Amino acid sequence: MYKKYINIGQHYFEIQSHSSHLINLFMEQFSGVNHVPEYYADMVLFIHGGYETPLANRDAGICLEESQSVIRQNGFVIDIKEHYTSAHLYAYNRKALITAFYILYSLFIVHCGWGIMIRCGYTVEGGNAHLLSGELENINCTSGSITDFETGAVSIEISSKGAKVYTSPTQTSGLVAAMPLGSIKIFRPSLRDGYKIPGKTYALLQLLDLVPCLPANEADLRVMIKLLERLVAAVPIYQCSVNNNGIVRKLIS
Repeated sequence: MYKKYINIGQHYFEIQSHSSHLINLFMEQFSGVNHVPEYYADMVLFIHGGYETPLANRDAGICLEESQSVIRQNGFVIDIKEHYTSAHLYAYNRKALITAFYILYSLFIVHCGWGIMIRCGYTVEGGNAHLLSGELENINCTSGSITDFETGAVSIEISSKGAKVYTSPTQTSGLVAAMPLGSIKIFRPSLRDGYKIPGKTYALLQLLDLVPCLPANEADLRVMIKLLERLVAAVPIYQCSVNNNGIVRKLIS
């Protein structure tokens, strides 16, 4: 059995596999740690290859089976044990392996009440991270200011002290340390430039659409909603209408 450790945000994961090839594929994407944590890892993840060729799967989705959650998608299956102490991940290829782990991690941090993950890009200004989501095709940003949208996601720690942002836990992430979250901007195409502050309920629903996966467990879903309510209350959120690039340059400059 091959074993590695990775550190994401404030959590340690122990990665195990019988295949050195799978371990190497995984560690190409994530930065490992050279020392074994003094305490047990927050979760033990067993990765397996040989999953079926990705074809249309009528059973795709997430369901509860006795004391575990099972997520089935084209290309991978995630079997999460009760209380998120361990999980088994069966993947068809590298892309499925990484996608599955992002989904697992997004559910894990909600279950812990630590925070949420959303799909978005970001800019950094004045020591704060500003998240950008929605229709981003017309945004004119400097190179590297938007994350790679194949793995474009950030984890947001939500606490009584506010919200902090961690980027995708990859070796190539531009934002390597936690930063305070300054704002969230949700873009959409329009005939004219402009922006407004949406109502809190509308903003919460917009953010809910950006979560990679909704928990099947009702208790975890309630935790996610509470976390989003706290985020909406703590951070300015703007709904931005975009025509060409005028207002965007002002908002991200």
